[in-house]
Amino acid sequence: MRIYRIAISFFLFLLPWYGRTQSAIPEIKLSALFREGSIHLYDERYFVTPPVSLHDTIQLVFNLSNDLGKDTTIYYFEGLNEWVQLTAIPLNDSCPSMRKISGRNFYGRIPYEWIYFPCQSINIKSGARYQCAITYKGPAYRKASKSIYLLTGQWYQKDLRISGRFHATNFMITDIFLGAIVFGFFFFFFLYFKSRYPLFGLYSLFLFVQALYGFIQIDVYTILGHFLIYHYNWDDYVNEVLAFIGQAVYVRFLISWLGIKSTNRSVYKVFNSISIFFLVYAVSIFLLYKIDSQNTFIETLESSVRLITVLFQLWVFYLLLFKIKSDVKSYVITGTLLMVFFGIVLVILNMQNAFENTIFADFDNGSWYMLGVLSESVCFAMGLGLRYFHIKQENIQLQAENMKVLQGKLATEQEARERERMLAGLNQELTNQQLTALRAQMNPHFIFNALNSIQKYIMTGDVDEANSYLSKFSKLQRMILSYCDEDFITLDKEINMLQLYLELEQLRLTDDFTFAIEVDDDIDPEEIQIPPMMLQPFTENAIWHGLVPKKGIKKLSINFFMPKHDVLKCIVEDNGVGRAAAGKNKAEKLMDSTLNKSKGLSLVYNRLAILERKYGTEFSVDIRDKMDTNQNALGTVVELTIPVSD
Repeated sequence: MRIYRIAISFFLFLLPWYGRTQSAIPEIKLSALFREGSIHLYDERYFVTPPVSLHDTIQLVFNLSNDLGKDTTIYYFEGLNEWVQLTAIPLNDSCPSMRKISGRNFYGRIPYEWIYFPCQSINIKSGARYQCAITYKGPAYRKASKSIYLLTGQWYQKDLRISGRFHATNFMITDIFLGAIVFGFFFFFFLYFKSRYPLFGLYSLFLFVQALYGFIQIDVYTILGHFLIYHYNWDDYVNEVLAFIGQAVYVRFLISWLGIKSTNRSVYKVFNSISIFFLVYAVSIFLLYKIDSQNTFIETLESSVRLITVLFQLWVFYLLLFKIKSDVKSYVITGTLLMVFFGIVLVILNMQNAFENTIFADFDNGSWYMLGVLSESVCFAMGLGLRYFHIKQENIQLQAENMKVLQGKLATEQEARERERMLAGLNQELTNQQLTALRAQMNPHFIFNALNSIQKYIMTGDVDEANSYLSKFSKLQRMILSYCDEDFITLDKEINMLQLYLELEQLRLTDDFTFAIEVDDDIDPEEIQIPPMMLQPFTENAIWHGLVPKKGIKKLSINFFMPKHDVLKCIVEDNGVGRAAAGKNKAEKLMDSTLNKSKGLSLVYNRLAILERKYGTEFSVDIRDKMDTNQNALGTVVELTIPVSD
């Protein structure tokens, strides 16, 4: 220790670059410090050599003596500098030497409260005299701080409270900012996810970048913030990178929102160039910092780009006023003006201490910027809401026009089918006329129900579901039209038609039930011939009278097997409410004359009777209830026996 003290004393004694002798070193007495409360050390009296630039390493030397007659603790405020070293060599042998190293790159070694109010304590015994040297350097490419003070304990506590209030105020603003921006991000991302409208995607991306900026402002409370603090100066340039990535996305958002690309190509080229410039600058800052974080060119570049950005914003404002036409332009101009006012004007005033001794004294530059972004975002959200309203109105109008066209086409097709059936009836036997007429009645019955479902989706604005339903419905109608003039079709065609019908009913009921169709391995569906549309009414009856009124899991199963080589059996089984409950529900509905009465089952029975008379074969239908041991309904089973022909 003695050797160490001698070496330090010798070093301080020589100090050839200090330009002064020990006798010329100014002395600070604790009695003077306690009278003033604080002493500013960034003063030419304490300079070893006056610094040419604040980018240089600053060196201060002074003698410190305790003339208070008691042991005393004082503090020195070191500012947000990168590296600070205090060396104190006693001028009397009764005191120990002191050496402390701290700064922004020593956050892991200092108390939590010093992160935003960095101070170090010095304990001085009564009558002790020290020769003190403070050496410090600014953070990375930033200039060193002039805020180097000696403080009494009382002033330290007072300044600590002021700093705590200052940061609490700005954390509160940051929390409000983050809450609003994050909500806006999820809201517009949801709109983008549902509509796939690129404008909402761009705006949600812009809000996401702004949210990241906000998270960095509350760094000590976040995982990202801890990473930035322990990798000093990262928050400086990450802020810069995020800010200009956000500006690049913002310009792309304006291009899309105002429709600039399609309405004014020359203005589009200007906006596109600005967006690319911002993005290239953000990447450049990132790379420069990674290559040489100490290079002062970074600070020069930042200042130059800020000036260019202001000029760009003035140019963009001119284009918005005189070159761009849009029904949402007023929202863009208002939001831009608010951003300029809060993010530029008030920040400049704050840097000039214009708000000192006012209620806004605790607002830092970041808070003013966030208030600007928040005000701008509110204006943009209102404008986007108007745009979304216009889109909804356009979609509703388009849906109405499509519905009219669809209804016209369906009416024309139905008239054509009626004429065809009338002509066919003149050339067929009476039995064939009756059979075709009964089969044809099922088509408008099902079409009416399907159109009601399509109309419901369109009226509720669910265009995706309406399109999906219409596509399946069109395919089913083509199949029905193809088979309506045939007495028999193959079993695989009947199953395909039945599968498509059940999928349509699932869409109508928003997947309220599940179904399964199983065919025995001994059956070749392409070889078996059965009457078309024979099973659909039974499945429809099971769904609407058995499953729909039921609570809980709803299942429908359809099984095909051949007990004999010329007989096909089909089992339609559901786990619905049973015939007794279904009959009660049906009776209540029939009391309302405005409800349509289903004729599907009666048409099937009539068709079966005509087929029996025409072909001399027996078709049978057996319907029975499923019951548990307490005679509670477990569903309904329909067994249909169909003679088959190869």
